[in-house]
Amino acid sequence: MVLSEMTFKTRIKDIRESKWFSNLTTGIILFYAAALGFKTIDKVAEPYGLLFYSIDMFITVYFLVEIIIKIYAEKSIKDFFKSGWNIFDFVIVVITLIPLENSSFAAIARLMRIFRVLRLLNARPELKKIIDMLIGAIPAIVDIVILMFIIFYIYAIVGNFFFEELKSGLW
Repeated sequence: MVLSEMTFKTRIKDIRESKWFSNLTTGIILFYAAALGFKTIDKVAEPYGLLFYSIDMFITVYFLVEIIIKIYAEKSIKDFFKSGWNIFDFVIVVITLIPLENSSFAAIARLMRIFRVLRLLNARPELKKIIDMLIGAIPAIVDIVILMFIIFYIYAIVGNFFFEELKSGLW
């Protein structure tokens, strides 16, 4: 690799890992979520159709550039696709690039654009860690649910035994 290309890749990697880039992506996702909320109000959205379309195009381009930066900053494309979160981001961006607005799949295309808001989970490393911990805790949560079921079942049987006479008197 040429030295200038190496420094360019280093700069791209620095951008990808910088706090300002993460905050910018977070801000754009939150802005887009608010725009989607306003878009659902017909009286608000109707006169601003072109504005919402422009916002949608801008955000599509931003997310495309973001994915390109993330892919380019990796040693190889394979490294990018080793993370499930990166695959999730990539699929969301690619699906939103498919022009389905004038087809019978327009509702599906709009729905997929809503999933961009979920990219917030990957844009904020703190949120990603929390989600990963929650996913890791699922087996323990299942065990707690089983334990609670056993305890409630025992109490139900004991309660039925103690209050059997009361139950037969009421019915």
